[in-house]
Amino acid sequence: MSTTAVPRPGQVDVMYAVVTTSPLERDDPLPTGLEPLLRRNGTNQQLLAMWRERQHAQLLLRSVPLADAGETHLRTRAAALTLAAENDGVVVDLAIPRLVEPPVDELSLAHSDAWVMVHYEVADRGAIGSRGLESFGLPELCVTVPEGADPAMCGAVTSGLTHRLLAEWPQMDPVGPAVITLRDIAFGLGDPQAAEIGTERRIRVEISYDDVAHELDVTLVDDPAILFA
Repeated sequence: MSTTAVPRPGQVDVMYAVVTTSPLERDDPLPTGLEPLLRRNGTNQQLLAMWRERQHAQLLLRSVPLADAGETHLRTRAAALTLAAENDGVVVDLAIPRLVEPPVDELSLAHSDAWVMVHYEVADRGAIGSRGLESFGLPELCVTVPEGADPAMCGAVTSGLTHRLLAEWPQMDPVGPAVITLRDIAFGLGDPQAAEIGTERRIRVEISYDDVAHELDVTLVDDPAILFA
């Protein structure tokens, strides 16, 4: 394991698809085997039913410099949602992958649950992971669950960390000590009142970069229960 700085890629790929009943300007092929991944990644049954009824796709692919990744995600998703609304379509975030529900409010990178998924598929390793950070030029997370800790609380901390990563990368490198607050967690979980939540409750974490697995390994220094007591 290495604790060196995270490498900054020169280019980042932003990938969406709009799936419709009739072809649009062009009919692009989608990756095979998407539906099991969409189900596993929490897509609701209504959206899945809409997905099955739509056989045509147009891809929106952008390859941009790292510094432009966040703004390009916002513009590309907004364009995909507009195209879908005009053509009774469904939007697929191909980086995760999952179907995208139209936002209630304005699109924002601050609510990281819209862009990054926290998952428990590496629970057999006593860890919680992420999916979606790579499309912003970051390694995915592997957050160690301390013995006796509540996995759901650790998952909430992981969500707070994804919020901080999207807010601070690439200006700040994530390797080293960090503090995750209850406000970070609220933003990470998409709470519309997140900005009003205090920062007094906090947990310390240590982040290192594994250059073999290309992931960010996260250790919780404090018990996450102190955030929710």
